[in-house]
Amino acid sequence: LRSSAYCRQLCTNIKPPDGAVNKLLRRKTQIAERSLIDRFQSTNEEYLHGVTAYEAEVLSVAVTPLLRSEAIRYKIQLNIENALGKNVTFFDDKESPQSKALDWIVNNDLLKLEPDDDTLIQRYFVVSIWFNMEGEEWNRKDNWLNAVSECTWYGISCGDREMSGNVMEIDLSNNGLKGSLPI
Repeated sequence: LRSSAYCRQLCTNIKPPDGAVNKLLRRKTQIAERSLIDRFQSTNEEYLHGVTAYEAEVLSVAVTPLLRSEAIRYKIQLNIENALGKNVTFFDDKESPQSKALDWIVNNDLLKLEPDDDTLIQRYFVVSIWFNMEGEEWNRKDNWLNAVSECTWYGISCGDREMSGNVMEIDLSNNGLKGSLPI
């Protein structure tokens, strides 16, 4: 973080080309972005030396949302791949319910969870139920996709009904669900 050149490097949105090497290039891009995120978040004086107050403000306004977005995408995809024991491709299809759920978490969720939030993956899976099972058509959808804990959404029961907790039960019976459970 020695100069504005580093800021430009952070701000560049790397888009791999289409084709057979797309998956490999995307994985290398994710690794590079993770490295940049780690370096940006470091409190090491070597990286912070010479940054003006203005540059720091620009970084916090312009880069932080991009880093948050990419870190969330990376964490969710990595967790799913680890759970399934294989690479997944449904995120490549922007119209898939899984992609729509991920896009909602990153761009539309007013709760704005951070990548290291303990409930991020849980929230993604609950949101993916909405998109996989046509949530817009449900009979009851109280609190769904609102800026409150998923533990307060209709049919979701958590160990702690307040703002956090682990989902313990999902009961959406007789609610007009269509489709299939995610993954």
